[in-house]
Amino acid sequence: MKNSNLTLMLKSPDPASRRDACEAIERERDVSFVKDLVGVLKDEDLGVKEGAINALTAIGGKPVAEAVVPLLRSENASLRNIGIEILTKVGLNASGTIRALLKDGDDDVVKFAVDTIAAIGDARFEQGDPAQQDISGLLTHKNPNVRASVAVCLGKINAKSAAPRLVAALKDDEEWVRFSVIVSLGILKEKAALGPIFELIERDSGLIKEAALEAIGKIAGPEDVPPLLHKAEILLERGQLLSASAVVDLFEKAFSSEARFTPSEEFKNTFFKFFSKVIDEQDKDAQFKAIKGLAHLKVPEGLSKIVTYANSLKEIDEDTEAFLVEAIVSFKDACPLTRLLAGEIENPRCRILKVIVKVLGAVRADEAVPLLNVLKNGATKDEIREIVAAFEAIGTKDAVDALFRLLLDNDGHTRKTSARALGRLAGPDAVGPLFHALRSEVYMDVMEEMTDVLASIPSQTVKDGFCALLKEPGEPLREMALRGLGHMGDEAVLPAIKEATVDKSPLIRQAAYRALAQIGLTSAIPEILKGLRDGDADVRLSVLKGFSPLRGLSGWVGDEIKAALVKALKDENIWVRYYAVLLLGDFPGAAIEKHIIEMLLSGEAPVKAAAAKSLEKTGSANAVRALERFKEHPDPAVRGAVEKALESLAC
Repeated sequence: MKNSNLTLMLKSPDPASRRDACEAIERERDVSFVKDLVGVLKDEDLGVKEGAINALTAIGGKPVAEAVVPLLRSENASLRNIGIEILTKVGLNASGTIRALLKDGDDDVVKFAVDTIAAIGDARFEQGDPAQQDISGLLTHKNPNVRASVAVCLGKINAKSAAPRLVAALKDDEEWVRFSVIVSLGILKEKAALGPIFELIERDSGLIKEAALEAIGKIAGPEDVPPLLHKAEILLERGQLLSASAVVDLFEKAFSSEARFTPSEEFKNTFFKFFSKVIDEQDKDAQFKAIKGLAHLKVPEGLSKIVTYANSLKEIDEDTEAFLVEAIVSFKDACPLTRLLAGEIENPRCRILKVIVKVLGAVRADEAVPLLNVLKNGATKDEIREIVAAFEAIGTKDAVDALFRLLLDNDGHTRKTSARALGRLAGPDAVGPLFHALRSEVYMDVMEEMTDVLASIPSQTVKDGFCALLKEPGEPLREMALRGLGHMGDEAVLPAIKEATVDKSPLIRQAAYRALAQIGLTSAIPEILKGLRDGDADVRLSVLKGFSPLRGLSGWVGDEIKAALVKALKDENIWVRYYAVLLLGDFPGAAIEKHIIEMLLSGEAPVKAAAAKSLEKTGSANAVRALERFKEHPDPAVRGAVEKALESLAC
């Protein structure tokens, strides 16, 4: 587009034309329009103004920077902000222009330049002369707002060479400047600042104390922290307020293995009182920090304080629960934790049984087993789950014995979780009790869990046990026997399963065919296919649903399976036909595609949808023509499957 046309468009009364002109200039990056675009920044239309900003940023470089600088002197705050935004986006390409502003006679312009450099955040502004002199030298500027901005900027651009000047600036008369200097020294991790910053804690305001302690936490290494904490101890004894967050940051380093810090009893007592007061008086974030501090101190009174705090909470979410458990567990080597928690359980106002149970499991103490046995009486389902997990984590003989007893508990959920834990812990020793429990179980989900646990224990005893269950009169036990044998996947049990395929009960026949498929042997396929001739539709349907484990077998592509599925397309049951046509999608070839298309053309809506899904996998040009006839089918399932198939086949 010609420049004259763009100039006219920038002056058009139509905002859309002005915006289009800005976008065209942005694409062309035509530097000749810089002055015009700066004028457009005053446009009342936000879209046009944004277009001008984008165009100027795209052009970039010294011409844009120099054209934008006058905006920093504007009385209009919006224009000043736009100027800073553009200079920031232009960035290092305009570094010379921006640096020149640092010597401007207007304090506001100097501050804007410093803020722009901070926003760009690149250390190249700080390296060597004159950049270092230009920026860090301004720490002695007459305007405190400039000095504060410079301090912030030096931290953001990681100006380590300016650290000595920043340390000197800690004596600035203005509180806000001192605060900004402290923050930057923390970012730079300047160790030479540790002493001077700590002096500020002793004599300065609350705002400065907070920033100083946080900076010390960032700067100090493990070896630096002990003397600093002793100074903090003195301040606390004098009644000065400190930040729990900053103190705990120091604790994290002091109590690390590198520091080898051994606090005195007086030290522990001082900080115990400090953290206790924070828990009593401050907000949740500070309280959590204080709890971390108590966990480091490991005084028994600290454990009591944490437990009392936990009991005071109206609700405990998962994150809080995990945090409290970790904090309490940290006391395990410092005090008789199990005995102290036993006393807490006896408290009628105890509301943290679940937390205590998790702690007992985490410490894996054998002496916790009797306590957990007491806790399980009257426990909720969630608490029972945690008690079982605790027994499993402890894993001693006493814990396993407790799990065997829970296997006979009145609560079905308890029996279920105990069976799972016993399978992992006791292995073969759990076989007898699990079969005994299975025979007396009344809930199907619990029976399935026990069966699956037994099937995961590879032994002849388990196989014999399942075969014995096949002779039980009750259908649920025979069904579980077949489920277990199928999961075990042993060819030796095929005769027993085949015998069940002629059981009088359709449910047992279904289970038998599922088991045959689960074993996943090619030799079982002919027997499985017999199920498609069963007189019960649910049995035939279960056979097709159970084909998934067989898909990885070489026999899956055999003609006998294809023939059986094609025959099933004429089944009287719609869902048998549905699954048959769906499975045929795994077999490429014109002959199979013909049968699938026939089901697409003549089948009910669900069958049509299944046929479309199959054609999506193996369809040809013939399939596309057939599918296009159903693009507007009234059934949304059919329509969706057809559209997806056509989209896939077009690729």
